Amino acid sequence: PVYSTLDRAIEARMKGVVAVSREAAELLAQRGLMPVPGGYTWRSDSRLTLASPMRLTEEQAMAFVRRVACPTQLVVAEDGMLAKHPE
Repeated sequence: PVYSTLDRAIEARMKGVVAVSREAAELLAQRGLMPVPGGYTWRSDSRLTLASPMRLTEEQAMAFVRRVACPTQLVVAEDGMLAKHPE
């Protein structure tokens, strides 16, 4: 979408799927908005929202994991900011 003012774009970002503070939205706007006819729009590559055409089998993925040669740690959360909570 095209937002008529910077403030409208910032407010929209504050209310996004992952809500952020005004300060965070302003920082994101500094690097993420670009002027277009009629106002501002978010600079992004729509291809980033598409599913990846590359699919690895579990065997292929584990081959990558086994080749990691530095210390690693996996943290798996039970609950997060995108988790669906029963109301």
